[in-house]
Amino acid sequence: MNRENRTIGDMSKKTVRHLLVNLTVLLVSTAVAVGAAELASRVSFPGWAEFDNSRFMQTVLDPHNSRPFAMGRPGFSGYFAQNDGDFRVRIDINRSGFRNDAPVTAAEGRVWAIGDSFTFGWGVDARDSFASVAARLATSETYNVASPGTDVCGYQSLARQLLSKARPRAVVVGLVIENDLAVYDCDGKVAEDPSAAAPSNRLVSVKLWLTGRSALYNLIAISIKKNPELVRALEAIGVVAVPHVDHRHLVSLDSHRVAASTADEIVRLRDMFPSGTPYAVLVIPSRFELMNHDKPWVERRKAIVRELAGRGIDVIDPTDALDSAGFQAVHFAHDGHWSRYGHEIAGQQMAVWIGRQIATMPAAEKAP
Repeated sequence: MNRENRTIGDMSKKTVRHLLVNLTVLLVSTAVAVGAAELASRVSFPGWAEFDNSRFMQTVLDPHNSRPFAMGRPGFSGYFAQNDGDFRVRIDINRSGFRNDAPVTAAEGRVWAIGDSFTFGWGVDARDSFASVAARLATSETYNVASPGTDVCGYQSLARQLLSKARPRAVVVGLVIENDLAVYDCDGKVAEDPSAAAPSNRLVSVKLWLTGRSALYNLIAISIKKNPELVRALEAIGVVAVPHVDHRHLVSLDSHRVAASTADEIVRLRDMFPSGTPYAVLVIPSRFELMNHDKPWVERRKAIVRELAGRGIDVIDPTDALDSAGFQAVHFAHDGHWSRYGHEIAGQQMAVWIGRQIATMPAAEKAP
């Protein structure tokens, strides 16, 4: 009996070893195949890196309060694209980390546009951002002081970077209703407001990691997104995100509290500039308000407009004009940012405000 048990045990060990050898061969073969496919993808698809926004963005610390904020990578010059085909645009970042051809010393006496990705001109050429449109219409040069991925505290940090080199003629802050409104303490912590940011998603994080590192992944993603039936199937199981779906929940903090705190920090930003500098906030409404006049988003926009007006801050609100044009006309098909037409509408209204400021300036200050 013992000899029989030993025989069975020996056979089991051989079976396990055989399985382990086969598994090892399979894993090595798969790794080699994936590596070869990755190499072939990089050779056949050299533009794969254009989908990675980290190529032109970085996180730095503000010496004033040690808070991290986003800025452009100094000297970057290249293209940025979306793998769903929404856009492919050139991005040029100057030596100081701003999306401008001119150095920061040229910002002296210009109208500064401060904000996040909307003001930066995400998805459009630099000449088509609303600040550039306003500059042409108002014949008054602007300077882009914006960075994707930042907030009102980050706007203060961006302004500090530039104020050490130049002074503005006027300032316009692009305030995004979807993700700029929160209970702030810019020299301390930001109170959590689930309405101000979408919940974390591990799948999204993995996708972003692969986007920046794998040509093969980007090639597969592009191929998938060219097949509408496959896209719909993947959307149904949550592998592919459905465009323009509201993942935020306006239930945690009341609109008044959020608006009041945000407006207070916008006042602090204003007070960083020389006294008397013309200053306005350009409101960027939630896409969900433009899509279906979603009441919570409408109320949140109206609340911040009231708070800003109550603090004596000019408000440029292109919501009605954008709404008249229609959501699909002013937004990309998949990406949540404005198309060229959306920027054109906002730029027109910003130009009107700039024109009023110039009209009331002393003659000596009107020359750009």
